[in-house]
Amino acid sequence: RDLLYSVIDHRIEDLDVKQVETMAALEAYARGTQGALAKLSMQVIGAQKHEHNMLAAEHVGTAAGLCLLLRFTHLHALKDKLYLPREVTAANKLNLSTLEKGEGTQELSQCVYSVAMIAKEHLKIAT
Repeated sequence: RDLLYSVIDHRIEDLDVKQVETMAALEAYARGTQGALAKLSMQVIGAQKHEHNMLAAEHVGTAAGLCLLLRFTHLHALKDKLYLPREVTAANKLNLSTLEKGEGTQELSQCVYSVAMIAKEHLKIAT
C-alpha cells in the first residue's frame, strides 16, 4: 500500500514541475515511481521475503524509470516539461529550444549520457 502511495505522491508532486533541478531529484522521482512499481511487482509474486530481491527491484525500476524519461525527452519538451536536470543542462550548456525542434546536438548527447550513466549504476547495484 505504501508503494502505491509513493507512486501517486511522486506523480502529484511532478505536476507542477517544469524541469527537475538536480540529478538527485530525478533519481528520487524514478525511484518513487518506477522503482516503487517494481517493488510492488515483487510483492505481487511473493518475492518480498528476501530483502535483496526488493533492493534489486528498486534499482532496476529506478534505472528503467530514468531510461523511460530519456526516451520521451522530445515529447516532454513539446509539453514544456523537462526531465534532464537543470544542473546537467546548465553544465553542458544545452540550448533548451533545440529540444522542442527535435534537434540532436552534442550538448544534448552529453546530458543524456549523464543520466544514462546513473541508470547504468543502478543496474550494477541490482546485480
